[in-house]
Amino acid sequence: MMREIGVVMRKELKEMGVEGGGRRGRLTPIIGVIVAGVVLPLNFGVKYVLPGTMMAMGFILPLLFVLPIVADTFAGERERHTLETLLATRLPDQAILFGKVAAIVGYALVLSVVALILGVVAVNVAHPEARPLLAPAATYATTLVEIVLAATLMTGIGVLISLGAPTVRQAQQRFSMVLLVPMLIPAVVGGMPAGLRDSIREALGSGRITATQLLLATLLALNAVVLGISMQRFRRSRLIT
Repeated sequence: MMREIGVVMRKELKEMGVEGGGRRGRLTPIIGVIVAGVVLPLNFGVKYVLPGTMMAMGFILPLLFVLPIVADTFAGERERHTLETLLATRLPDQAILFGKVAAIVGYALVLSVVALILGVVAVNVAHPEARPLLAPAATYATTLVEIVLAATLMTGIGVLISLGAPTVRQAQQRFSMVLLVPMLIPAVVGGMPAGLRDSIREALGSGRITATQLLLATLLALNAVVLGISMQRFRRSRLIT
């Protein structure tokens, strides 16, 4: 199974290199790295290396690198009339699905690490009076874990949308609408029973669980749900028709 997943990953990564056609496709990740690795860190300033900022970057970076390409996973194959050829191979369903997901997550992770390194360099160059501006090693490690989980979740949602979208544009539009859901979090929290909110607040305040641990656990649970639904939705006959 791992060999088959690797085959799909190599195919996807090769296509990402020419996404958008020639120079435009190569410029897309470069522009993303410049924005995420220079522009955003300089806007944060010395606060860039704070744990709270790193936690925010753990969401921002995957979004910047996953959003431009995830809609193409199946909707793009459908538009290019290559989906039937892919599904006609002997590759297992899971290999096709997880190969596409793993390729995008790996792509987003590599570019995110490059952007983080550039960001640290940028703020240190911009603020020589405060050097060295570095976060604790544990903060960087947690941020990398968050990036992987967030990228996997965003990719899973994007793949799920792309499975049912007839075109890349429609998949991108639907995915953009899904990204509005986090804005509803304050309303959801406000609608929780007072007892549940108090229990969460007490757990966080007592140190039994940290906000970071709660965040990572939530991302892990959401990933399991989204990938499980994607596996159920992935049916070759349905995709061909």
